[in-house]
Amino acid sequence: MSIMDVKFVQGFIRMCNDGWEQGWHERNGGNLSYRMKEEEVEEVKEYLSLDG
Repeated sequence: MSIMDVKFVQGFIRMCNDGWEQGWHERNGGNLSYRMKEEEVEEVKEYLSLDG
């Protein structure tokens, strides 16, 4: 399984694309944030690294 297959990641990708399609985001204009729930962190912790 890839991190791209995780449900909340797919939702975030869709939100980003929807914003672009509706003209809410200018090109290369910044960042979007998402506050992960504890259970979502558990889902993807194998992909996260504490190393800088």
